[in-house]
Amino acid sequence: SIDIVPHGSGCELTLTHRMAPEWKDYAERTQAGWTTILESLARALAAVQGAETR
Repeated sequence: SIDIVPHGSGCELTLTHRMAPEWKDYAERTQAGWTTILESLARALAAVQGAETR
């Protein structure tokens, strides 16, 4: 699930990815994948925000 709530002048995103026990061997790779995706999203949003303030 993804929850987005207001936080100061921006927002806070909380991602919860529940995995069945049989997928436990993939937990680290899954976490790394989500981290990469969310860091890319943060960079893209920062770039858009920077462009809007010019």
